[in-house]
Amino acid sequence: MMLICFLLAGILFLSAITLFIMGIVKKSRKAIYTALICLFVAAGAGLYGGILLANSAYHLIKEGQNPFKRTGLKMYTALFDAPVDTCLHVINAQDQYVPRVDCCMWLEFRTCPTELNRIIAQKKYKPASLSDLDAPDNYVPSNLSPRPTWFTPQILGDGMHILRKFNYDDPNHDLILYFSADSTHAFYIDMAE
Repeated sequence: MMLICFLLAGILFLSAITLFIMGIVKKSRKAIYTALICLFVAAGAGLYGGILLANSAYHLIKEGQNPFKRTGLKMYTALFDAPVDTCLHVINAQDQYVPRVDCCMWLEFRTCPTELNRIIAQKKYKPASLSDLDAPDNYVPSNLSPRPTWFTPQILGDGMHILRKFNYDDPNHDLILYFSADSTHAFYIDMAE
């Protein structure tokens, strides 16, 4: 369909140029108006083909056919530097492929308390509660979506801690760290647009 749109746009554009030249040479308003109609239809077909191309490219990248796709460990390292202990295991990860289209980077990992303390010390987090997040049902603020199905911090239980770095003057940057009472299981959201 995309190829047909671009082919149609090209044919209509060449037809518009031909009709426009003929209209000027023969002083025919009908040919000039027809040329303008062809030009508008060509622009519409080209725009629609461009939208199809962008949509197709986006889905190719998002669905894992991206040669630049990062592993969970590479995402973790980009966010927090290389882990100092060998206890880190990234369970699930979803990267932010297209800023403003994909809201966030999402991580679920198991680690040891010393590694968790190291990453907490890197940012000026503040303790948060579910009421601060305004999301008691799914533990994630409603503006951070779509949430991956595996992102379930509620499994951390009642002793779960929530730390957040958020500034109301800069709402397009939001960092939320959920971790278990024993500091060995964590979920992380990094919204950076």
